[in-house]
Amino acid sequence: MGTILFLKVVIEDVRFHQGISGIWSFDMRERVVREKIGSGLVILSMSLLLQKGNPNNTTLSNHVEFGQSILVAIGYGLSSGISTSTS
Repeated sequence: MGTILFLKVVIEDVRFHQGISGIWSFDMRERVVREKIGSGLVILSMSLLLQKGNPNNTTLSNHVEFGQSILVAIGYGLSSGISTSTS
C-alpha cells in the first residue's frame, strides 16, 4: 500500500506540478514532499514488520523494534518541524 501511495505522489508531482519539488526534495512546505516522505516511512515500517514476522530470525526482533522507534522519532521530528515553520 505504501508503495502505491509513493508512486501516486511521484506521478502527481511529475505530471501536474512539472517536477516542482523533485524526487529528492525535502522542502516540507510542499504537500507532495510531505506525502512522499510519509509514504516512504510507511514502506520502511512495513518492511521492518515483515522482517520481524520471519520465525527463522529471532535475533532480528530487537533490531526491528529499535528501527520502528527510529522511524517514529523521524516522523515526529518532521511533524514538529512543520508546525514551527508554518507559524
